[in-house]
Amino acid sequence: MAIGSLQFRLHPQEHARPLTAYSIVIDGTELVTSSVLQDDFEYLLSRHEQMAVPGMRLDVLFTGATPFSVSIVNRHGSLLLRISDSFDGGVLEEPVDFSVLKTALAAFVDEFLGRPGLDAAVRAALGEALERFRAWQGPSFKG
Repeated sequence: MAIGSLQFRLHPQEHARPLTAYSIVIDGTELVTSSVLQDDFEYLLSRHEQMAVPGMRLDVLFTGATPFSVSIVNRHGSLLLRISDSFDGGVLEEPVDFSVLKTALAAFVDEFLGRPGLDAAVRAALGEALERFRAWQGPSFKG
């Protein structure tokens, strides 16, 4: 079954910390609560085109301080959202339409960029990278 709606929702930040809590909401159900670092956003925005490569796994959110990781796998002409944990390896692996994924990730980064206390140079660099991500047409799946 394909994912119909996807959201990465930042939690309110109680005080300045390198880790930022977020939840993944799939089809209206909160599935996982985890943490994200600025490094995760930098990694995603610098390597997003890897999801166009067949067989490639792109680690989207991989913060080592949490047992969960989120990745996108380009398999057999479709994108799969994979959420795994360090305990048993798998929580979810479901097909996701590129436009649903792109919208959710762009909104997530946008929300992060709106947080107070982010260094101006980092905010500018991530903002430019986000615009490149938004302009990207995504993987081309040809039969």
